[in-house]
Formats: sequence, C-alpha cells, structure tokens
Amino acid sequence: MRAREEIFEKDSNKSIRLPSHTRLERLRAMAESDGDLVRLAKCGDRQAFSTLANRHWEPLRRWLCILSGNATSADDLTQDALIQAWSSLHQLAEAERFRTWLYRIARNLLVDRQRETRGRKRNELADIADSGIDPLGGIIEREGDQQLEAALLRLPSHYREVYLLWTRDDWPYHQIAEVLDISEETARWRVCVARQLLVKELKAYLSS
Repeated sequence: MRAREEIFEKDSNKSIRLPSHTRLERLRAMAESDGDLVRLAKCGDRQAFSTLANRHWEPLRRWLCILSGNATSADDLTQDALIQAWSSLHQLAEAERFRTWLYRIARNLLVDRQRETRGRKRNELADIADSGIDPLGGIIEREGDQQLEAALLRLPSHYREVYLLWTRDDWPYHQIAEVLDISEETARWRVCVARQLLVKELKAYLSS
C-alpha cells in the first residue's frame, strides 16, 4: 500500500548506524513483540517498523474510522500517526508501550483536526449508576452490527473512543487511561456510561 510506504519518505536522508546485515536479519527473525521491533526500528531498521505499521494499521484505522465517522479521514489520520511515530521513535522511552503511545498520537491528531473543522464539543458525565447488565452482545448477532454502528456514531466522542478500545480491541483499562490521558477510574466510568447510552439508543432492538 502506497500510504504505508510514505511513512519513511519524510526521513529518507537520515543517517543511522545500523547493525551488520547478518546480525540485523537474525535479530529481526527473532523479534515477535512490539518491544523487540521498536528496538530494531530505533537502530534504523525500516522493515521492523513496517512490521509494526502492518500490525497496528487496521485496528487503529478501524478505531479512527468510527471516531471520525469518515473512512478517508481515518486513513489519513492512521498514516499521519505512523509517520509521526516513525519520526519521533527516539522519544519513546519504553519500547513495550508502543501501542498506547501510537494510539495517543493518533487521538491527538484527530482532536487537532476536529478543532480545525468544528471545535471540540465538551460534555459532562451523566450521573448514572451502573446497572451491571450488558445486553449488547445479542445486538451484533441479530442486526449484523449495523444498528450498533449507527448508535456508536451518535455517542459523544469521549464515550465512543473508550467503548471501542474496551470492546473491539479488548484493551485493559489502564492502557485506555494512558492513551486518553485520564484516570483508570474515569476510563471505567466512561465505559459504564457508554454501555448505558447504547442500551437506551437500542432499546427497541433489545426488546424485540
């Protein structure tokens, strides 16, 4: 894909001292985790970063697509986030935290774009208790996900982004909190509110 190839164009003239070719190939073959690949990429191994980009491209693009409501915008934001991650990789102190760091970059880019077009909408959290009931799973099976997707787009963005990370990508609360720069307690609360708002939105389908 051309978009992914463009990630490296910005820093194509950067001079980096690489390990020997044989050693680099051996290290790359053993690399499995994000942390391993980040350490190789920090040495200038573009193939290692390409592996990272391919690994995270689709989940990140899917998340941004629902947050922005625009597939083209999601593609652009995903590419921009990976370009920024590549050019700023030296700033990542803990290689194992690459995923949360990348999503935080992407979210910041999305917020900046939203500020440019219509400004940020601020909404206060509703004082709603958690019912402890999660009837949303059946919606996907009965409605092919279409009604749920539409309801997700109607959620305020700060609930939608948390809910998607928690359900679609199975992120733990502490990593969600890190990406969104909120407390873990707030992350849990936003998931709770998002679920209740979705139940309200989908009431007709849940009772059918």
